[in-house]
Amino acid sequence: MKNEKESLNEIVRELKMNESSPRTEHISSARLKQLMANDDIEVLGVIYAFISDPQRSGVIKPPLSFHDSFQFMTRYYERCFREDPNSKWADSRFSAGHDLVNWFTKLWNDKHVPRSALADLRTWLAVLYREGDAALRNCIVTATLEHLLEQKKIRKYFADWESDPILTTAYSEAMEWRQRGGTSPLGQPGSVRKAKADRSS
Repeated sequence: MKNEKESLNEIVRELKMNESSPRTEHISSARLKQLMANDDIEVLGVIYAFISDPQRSGVIKPPLSFHDSFQFMTRYYERCFREDPNSKWADSRFSAGHDLVNWFTKLWNDKHVPRSALADLRTWLAVLYREGDAALRNCIVTATLEHLLEQKKIRKYFADWESDPILTTAYSEAMEWRQRGGTSPLGQPGSVRKAKADRSS
């Protein structure tokens, strides 16, 4: 078993995230889960970039379960939303919020994904909004909810927020974007964003 204190650079090298050519050697899902349990937000950003890239994540054997991936993604996004890191690997709250749009939509369109997982995501996002300060609430609305609500079926899925005394503000503010004619490529087929460390290239 690897030392729990292994450095960020060691993990980057192990996953070959600092190289243009993806790692070709298999890596066990047990090893990935060990890394996913790390508390360092930068390490989590590296793991997120690795598992989110199909050209890199194909070497995970056996593949991560949906449960393991789901738990990691929500944990990572929540850390980014709450901490708003400014670093090489970890996403800011706004870039995480944009990525969340694509991930939610991907799960929404995948008939193999349990609908309970989408309900969990909706509840999780509501908790983040309720607990957030003004800056976090603004991010949830402008980076995520506005773009989710561009899609009619997802808009209906969040409609119960209108009747909630707190969430109604988020819903109405997000709807203003659409009512003003706002659109974005987020959540659309082919809308895949680069890993944080690659976005400047």
